Amino acid sequence: MSLKAKLDSDLREAMKAGEETRKTTIRAVMAAARQAQLEKREALVKEKRKALGLKPSDDAGLDSGAMAEIEVKSALTDADYEAALRREAKARREATADAEKAGRADLILAQKVELAIIEVYLPQQLSREEIAARAGAIIVELGASGPAAQGNVMKRLMPELKGMADGKLVGEVVRELLSQ
Repeated sequence: MSLKAKLDSDLREAMKAGEETRKTTIRAVMAAARQAQLEKREALVKEKRKALGLKPSDDAGLDSGAMAEIEVKSALTDADYEAALRREAKARREATADAEKAGRADLILAQKVELAIIEVYLPQQLSREEIAARAGAIIVELGASGPAAQGNVMKRLMPELKGMADGKLVGEVVRELLSQ
């Protein structure tokens, strides 16, 4: 089942069950994904107009074949939905941190509940130890040492950990390993 189908199914389920928080959180994720699709489509239209030598303000000019091609290219994939989920999760984490600074227990709880709902749809994240093991292997492979090598290690490590670990945490772990 695709991620979109799972979100749609869970949204209907939440609506039937009257789970307001779950319903609004899933809707927020889906809206973020649709917004990303619109931005992607807009960029493709702009690129196509430029390739055809049309002005950006020309409403006419793109034929139905070109528009169909743009629609196909701007269709959302599971990766797009996952990216939207990650952005929404990050926003909830930041909102939680801000609420903690402001001493707003009510907001902290609400943001943590929404974050828990979002995390259900995200792939399992690697633990600090698993990140350290993979980073250690790359550090040995590259023969890296010292803080100056962090960029090279990160450049090699992040594509491998994409979607499985937070970049901030990976950077922290790499920094610790290189300073030892």
